[in-house]
Amino acid sequence: MFDDLLPYMVVVAMLLYVWILAGGRKYPMTKRELERLHFRQAYNLSIDRMLSESPLDRDEVRRLRDSGRRNGRVRAVRYVKKWDPVPLEIAVEFVDRV
Repeated sequence: MFDDLLPYMVVVAMLLYVWILAGGRKYPMTKRELERLHFRQAYNLSIDRMLSESPLDRDEVRRLRDSGRRNGRVRAVRYVKKWDPVPLEIAVEFVDRV
């Protein structure tokens, strides 16, 4: 009887272990948490590192920011967030420092 239950017990133990490793979250991560996690994993929470390593087209960011329109900076921030999912305050600082 115990031999029949052993595979199921192993699977349950493995799933429990994976759940514990994942943090045991009851709810999925929010968009803000996912953005912060991406920024932490990709750039180690460093704006300077993001400036040097980001694959974004800096000329496009500058063009959008300096377009002379009233909302040029906002459009540049949206462009950054669209192509590199980072938190809003990080995207704003990136646009200002490019």
